[in-house]
Amino acid sequence: MFPVVPAAKKSDVFFAGQVVASSTVRQHGVAELLKLRDAGLKIDYVEERLPRDEFYRRCSEAWLVWSPEGLGWDCFRHYEALAAGSVPVINSPTILRHQPLRHDEHAIFYDPHEGELTRIITAALADKGKLAEMSERGQKHVMLHHAPDAIARYVVQTTLDIAQSQAG
Repeated sequence: MFPVVPAAKKSDVFFAGQVVASSTVRQHGVAELLKLRDAGLKIDYVEERLPRDEFYRRCSEAWLVWSPEGLGWDCFRHYEALAAGSVPVINSPTILRHQPLRHDEHAIFYDPHEGELTRIITAALADKGKLAEMSERGQKHVMLHHAPDAIARYVVQTTLDIAQSQAG
């Protein structure tokens, strides 16, 4: 189950993840995050894998969690960020998704062109009240549709529906 760990915000953006030998979206995005840090934003960035409880704590302490594609687009980081009380910043989806997160409702999506991550993060941080509302809506959405037990119910129901339709 995802943790629900409300915490005081200590950083503007959090990202923990592999950059080398990963998506070019990550390589270009980290360069932008570092420039934002140099410009005075509080960027919490670590390259090493964190213990799960530490990862969730740092997500909850950030207004935004950068959640770029790695070896694939969809990952639990999107949902974990919301469950922990942050808003994920995600490069635009490249796949059809089940019960998708929606831009400006649950998450912030951006096109991974030079400068766009900087632009979208700067704009988002200008309205922290909106971020708090998005986080709350997104957390409810995640718990309803993307928590492990919700996914299990979806898989079982979909399987039963297919079996019933084939039985005829």
